[in-house]
Amino acid sequence: LGTQRRRNAVTDVDLAIDPEWNVGRRGVPGRSVGSVKASEVNAASRALQRIVAEEELPPKVLVVHQFRKGSVKKRRQVKQRGDVAVTLNFDGIGAPGPKIAGYEALSTDGVFNGFSIFYRLDTQVMKPREVLALDPVVDFLLYQ
Repeated sequence: LGTQRRRNAVTDVDLAIDPEWNVGRRGVPGRSVGSVKASEVNAASRALQRIVAEEELPPKVLVVHQFRKGSVKKRRQVKQRGDVAVTLNFDGIGAPGPKIAGYEALSTDGVFNGFSIFYRLDTQVMKPREVLALDPVVDFLLYQ
């Protein structure tokens, strides 16, 4: 029973990385803007894939938030994994025009592309049809 309960507790857990908080030794979270390397994302997805296999879990999503080009260094080197859907998620805040431009600039072939809607922080919340019209198509939509 204990094993069954533990497995059920983790089957619905995914993982997110928020590069802006990875500011290094001299950075100040909230003041400095951090980043991650593709190699770090790949290491995280590899570790998550190993856990999925060892624990016989359902596939997972690894969401990597980004709002600027430097959020994920060498992002074209980010690898997709069989049981881990690596998703580069555009989480810029603001008006639809800049959000759309940011998403288009940061969309990456070979991984899933995500988009965030912020109910309280966006100056104008985009309608579902506007998000569905984005090119490339949004693979993952996060409402906050």
